Amino acid sequence: MESEKKNYEISFLLKEENDVEAVLKHLSQIGAEILNEGKISEIKLAYPIKKLNSTYFGWLHFAAQPDGVVKLNSALKLEGRVVRYLIITPPITKTEKKKAPRSTEKNEEQPASPMAESATSEISNEELEKKLEEILK
Repeated sequence: MESEKKNYEISFLLKEENDVEAVLKHLSQIGAEILNEGKISEIKLAYPIKKLNSTYFGWLHFAAQPDGVVKLNSALKLEGRVVRYLIITPPITKTEKKKAPRSTEKNEEQPASPMAESATSEISNEELEKKLEEILK
């Protein structure tokens, strides 16, 4: 039984700009579907990595099966053109669900508190000050 494809993001550092083809080749071997691709740009490193002072940085969003990502991880470890890489699952974005309006029957049965009334209706500053004085006494 095939498992469902999940979304992933890979960011990588390459020795040369055209080495992105190696990453794409490995992604196609696992049957990944590329969703979004970032521009490859040269960056200066803060410290040398594998005796390199600058590399090419890029990223890709893709959908693949989890067992394919394990194979991709193993293949990229052995790929000499990829200096560093990181594969993550992007954070899940929460969507707000609209709440159904509450029944008004409960509100009619229970007497409304004076604070609830003041919170829903607008009151003047003078009335607010009077209520505060009453509470503080």
